[in-house]
Amino acid sequence: MKIIRILILVLPILLISCDGNPFYESSTLFKEWISIVNIDSTEITYLFENDGVYPFFVADLENIEEEKILLSGNDKIELMNIDGSDRHVIMTVIGNVKDISPNRSKMVMEYSSDIYVANVDGTDLTNITMSDRNELYPTFSVTGDTIIFSTYQAINDTVAIIGISSYMSSVDSTITLFEETVFEPYHSSLRYPTIISDNVYFFRSLGAQNQETGIYKLSLTNSNLEQIYYDYVYGMIGNPIQNLLIFDHYTLDVLNLENNQIFTISDFSHSNSNSYTINNNGQYLCAGHYYSDYSGENFLYDFQNGTMLEYSFRIYKPSFNSNSSKFVCIINRDMFDD
Repeated sequence: MKIIRILILVLPILLISCDGNPFYESSTLFKEWISIVNIDSTEITYLFENDGVYPFFVADLENIEEEKILLSGNDKIELMNIDGSDRHVIMTVIGNVKDISPNRSKMVMEYSSDIYVANVDGTDLTNITMSDRNELYPTFSVTGDTIIFSTYQAINDTVAIIGISSYMSSVDSTITLFEETVFEPYHSSLRYPTIISDNVYFFRSLGAQNQETGIYKLSLTNSNLEQIYYDYVYGMIGNPIQNLLIFDHYTLDVLNLENNQIFTISDFSHSNSNSYTINNNGQYLCAGHYYSDYSGENFLYDFQNGTMLEYSFRIYKPSFNSNSSKFVCIINRDMFDD
């Protein structure tokens, strides 16, 4: 009887541990770590096991020669040194950080249907919308003095509006709301508002008709609204320095806005604009995505040289430092790594 019991217990272990090491495919063998990575992947610093935050490189407002890491969680925003020390809460219950200004001194949050802006040390918190609409997807302009966002009104649940809010963005002054300009293209699900210049904006819309679904260009100089791409888009960011739009359409594609040519840089759809980012001078695109079976691509694309460096590790939410020599991100780390 003892022998039979031993066989019953051991046999499942033998079956599981054979046939291609399925242990390694199990998500239980990977842990998320907040990490800093050299862009050439020669060095990875694992700071701590992730406890539900997204990291951003930001300016140290007390020492312009240094940088900090901002941590955005569901119920709090934290700040710490780049070595992981002095981690402390700077704000609570104000929503997730959606974007960091180009000079890395300000952050924009989305909370309870409103858009908030604050310094990256948590000071000068300001609600810049204060309306009865639902404001979503805020992002900074190239110069950092304008925020564009999507906003919705309950008019038969069909009207979606693009709003633009301008404010003073000096680190030493309080944000002042000047005006809100509203455009009504009468489409639903306006997402991924993207800024190429302070007068030209792009966004994804789901139209009432299939042919109305795609990417739209909005010019503030003449209030002209133009559809420039006619298909579904899962995510989108802009590269204003190179005059490019990067978007998901089953593959990760790039639209050159100067000649309207499209080329593909990844055969994997990354399906979430938060999984890729552009550095400040527009040279690099850092992207990370994987599916439930851990297939996918994680890479650094160089627009200047047209080259790609593939990473052997899985990354999410990358954020470049000021000189683009490294980025902070979430890495899925093998639990057996040293």
